Amino acid sequence: MRKINFIYIGLILFCTMIGVFSTVSWAEDEIKAEALVKSYYSHLQNGNTSEILNMIIDPLLSERSSMLSNPLYANYLKNIYSGASASVRYIGDIYNTQCRVELTILRAGQSVPKSSVFTLKRVNDEYKLAQEIVK
Repeated sequence: MRKINFIYIGLILFCTMIGVFSTVSWAEDEIKAEALVKSYYSHLQNGNTSEILNMIIDPLLSERSSMLSNPLYANYLKNIYSGASASVRYIGDIYNTQCRVELTILRAGQSVPKSSVFTLKRVNDEYKLAQEIVK
C-alpha cells in the first residue's frame, strides 16, 4: 500500500511538472508569435519588402511574392502606413505547430481600423506567416 502511495504521489508531481513546463512553452510561443507580427507591421511601415519576404511562407508567399518583389511597392507601403498605429493580440494555438494572431491597424485619417488574422506556422523552431485573413 505504501509503495502505491509513493507511485501515486510521483505521478502527480510528474504531471504537475509537465503542466508547468507546457505553460512556460505556451507563454514563450505567444511572445514569439506576437513579436513576429509586430515586426511584420514595422516592416510594412518602413517599406522593407525584403524582410517581409523572409517572414512569410506558402500559401501567403505565393500570393504576395510578385507584389513584394516590385520596387515601387516599398514606397507604396511607406505611404499607406505612415502615421498608422497598430495593436497585436494573440488568439491561440491551432495545433502544436500553428497559432493565430490578430493585427489591427488604424491608418492616419481613417476612423475604422482594419484587422487581419494571421495563421503562423512553426518552421525549424521559428514562426512564419502562412496566411492572412482580412476581416
